[in-house]
Amino acid sequence: MFPGREQGSGPRPQEGGNNGTDFIQAVRSRKASEVNATLKDGTISCSVVHLATISYRLGRTVHFDAEDFQCVGDEEANRMFARDYRMPFAAREIA
Repeated sequence: MFPGREQGSGPRPQEGGNNGTDFIQAVRSRKASEVNATLKDGTISCSVVHLATISYRLGRTVHFDAEDFQCVGDEEANRMFARDYRMPFAAREIA
């Protein structure tokens, strides 16, 4: 979003900190108490964006099961949650 020429470009830090900066600081300090949101909150936020992209690319509605973290009966949509990475850049799956 562009707030206008007189305000400059880019996002403005919000009162109480900036999530991006706070996240980097928490990674550097290795203190979970410095993060503004839990891992679960971040996962939910990102999942919504991924689901919207998957639905858009498939051109149809997808039905997501948050408990199992997959699209119900839709292998095509489920495959779109991940990519095939070449070694050594592949990350191992966390179970």
